[in-house]
Amino acid sequence: MDDVKAATGHLQENGQVFGELRLPTVLVRWAGEGSNRIAHAMLVDFDLSGEPVVTRHPIDINTRDVEWLGSVAPLELIDAAHDLANAEKLRENLLAIAEWP
Repeated sequence: MDDVKAATGHLQENGQVFGELRLPTVLVRWAGEGSNRIAHAMLVDFDLSGEPVVTRHPIDINTRDVEWLGSVAPLELIDAAHDLANAEKLRENLLAIAEWP
């Protein structure tokens, strides 16, 4: 998760929001074994990223099959708060995956 926080922080420092922080848009490479297992994460798919409070979610954003947190809806403005809200959900999902044998 530190990698994801660093990446979203870097985007925000440069006036951008990722806009689609969820498992399919994060590439995870696992290193190590057992209790030494570490996840290295990279953001991919920047189609929904942009300048906050200027860029809007697409009209066809999938709100039926994707559990978005925050006020994500067609044509809503993207916001850094969406990234923060979805980061916690992503962390929970990654922790569940990390427990796989």
